[in-house]
Amino acid sequence: RHRVLVTSFPKSGTYLIVETLKQLGYYWTGMHLFDVGYTDYSNATLDEARSDPTRLRRDDDLSVSVKRIGPGSFAVGHLGCKESVLNQTEGFKRLFLHRELRTCLISWMRFYSNTKRLAVEDESWFSVTEPREQLVAFLKTRGEFLVENRFRPMVGWKYYPGTFVVKFDDLVDSAGRAPQVIEKMARFLDVPLANSSEVIQKSLSADTITRSPALTRLEEFWSSEAETWFVNQNGPDINRRLGYQVDLSKIPGIESLKRRQAS
Repeated sequence: RHRVLVTSFPKSGTYLIVETLKQLGYYWTGMHLFDVGYTDYSNATLDEARSDPTRLRRDDDLSVSVKRIGPGSFAVGHLGCKESVLNQTEGFKRLFLHRELRTCLISWMRFYSNTKRLAVEDESWFSVTEPREQLVAFLKTRGEFLVENRFRPMVGWKYYPGTFVVKFDDLVDSAGRAPQVIEKMARFLDVPLANSSEVIQKSLSADTITRSPALTRLEEFWSSEAETWFVNQNGPDINRRLGYQVDLSKIPGIESLKRRQAS
């Protein structure tokens, strides 16, 4: 009976939650919301949705878009926790998804590289073949914008009263924590639930817009140079506020970097 907003870190399970909510009986409007405008995926094929979202862009303000979300339906987006969004979604059930920031950035690069969205083939990082070097080039090209405009404004959702908060790592742990997350989500949304394990298994097996063939492995892409960039962007502060502590011991050159930082 509720109107639902999913607001999430990019690459933290946005479309996995879409499938989960559908399994719980909610209707997806197809809308991926922005402050101004939205992407309308309702009639798009997966190929269209992955490679050419600009063709699906609509210009309505958020205050207009949310009126299309009726009881029993939902929309998604990467909306910041700010007064305008809070006012326009008052009365909604709000879900916030987050993920460790380093892996979010890597996963975003992988997604853009695979889909070639927004003409990224013309950007300098795209043609770099060594994974760690490519990531550093990507961070220097797009990273600051992403951190300041997509990630940092969303952290407040974790602390906003009444928000249902989901960690990506819990959601993909199908044999462990995920069924418990689904059970709590169903109670939050006041919907009956017969089998939480079946819901998460069907959701994980669905072919979604942003699905990757494998989970991101930090040690394959991260480096001491990437960590220097990350620290300069105050990335550890975002992680700390979300409760993440990451073991970087497998990252090449990280120990010597720590010694330099300490001195």
